[in-house]
Amino acid sequence: MKKFLFILIVIAGLGGAGYYYGDKLWTQYQFSQVVKPMYADIIKNNWEKDTIKKYASPDLNKWLATPESDVMLKAFADLGQIKKYKGVFSVKQSIENEQQAALVKVIIIFDKGPHRLPTGLVKKGDTWLITGFTIETYQLND
Repeated sequence: MKKFLFILIVIAGLGGAGYYYGDKLWTQYQFSQVVKPMYADIIKNNWEKDTIKKYASPDLNKWLATPESDVMLKAFADLGQIKKYKGVFSVKQSIENEQQAALVKVIIIFDKGPHRLPTGLVKKGDTWLITGFTIETYQLND
């Protein structure tokens, strides 16, 4: 009887862990499908402002009008093109000002190496818009 209960508890624990990690992976996959085409287009077009504006929130559009954005976008463009899109590895969702928002972290391997791109998103209707992004160097373990 004790052995049966132990096996039942182990199975229930594995099922709960499977549900948790399965849901987490599904969320990462869904956001990857949102972000991947955005970054593919933006990077293919060398971080041109007109391309970014197609995916930009009003706040990001305001930042794009600043001189600081020219310097940062030039540095981003210097990384080169996408060699490999590794995908979303972290998602934090929230509700801000009655709008669905998310912070996703994406890994992309550029011509000049791997980088992590924390990206802020906000949902407007059925469309996700970029509220901001940055690029961090990243060391791959594979």
